Amino acid sequence: MLRALALLAVLALMPGPAAAVGVPAGVPGMCEGTCPVPGSGITGFVPPVLVLRSGSTVAWQSMDIGHLNLEDAVGQPSDGCFDAFYTTGVDALVTFRVVDGGLVAEQDGVPKACASATAVGGAQVLTYYCRIHSFTMKGALVVVA
Repeated sequence: MLRALALLAVLALMPGPAAAVGVPAGVPGMCEGTCPVPGSGITGFVPPVLVLRSGSTVAWQSMDIGHLNLEDAVGQPSDGCFDAFYTTGVDALVTFRVVDGGLVAEQDGVPKACASATAVGGAQVLTYYCRIHSFTMKGALVVVA
């Protein structure tokens, strides 16, 4: 479901007839700079799909207890692109960049390739989840070059 919602968001960003689809409900417009994503073990991530400009930083914020976000490698072990631990009052910051047609996540000054990202229409789509609350906390990033 999240991947489909992320793909609709990519379509809305493309010029021409695809743009007529419009951004799906629940998906905010393009974020640049620092992009906050509050999360809760009960309600999940708000928004569940974030569209951001390459070079922007996602700031995951806890609305309840500690969380550990990892990229979702679609049934495969995580490729180690990022592991964002955060708790109330302490955000996890990860900067995402589209580089040479792929996605790179930079956390604590260390860049790592996101092998599980999917290229769609000039953007990179990366799904992620909270390892502690995997049933309720799932999200997707659409990183636009």
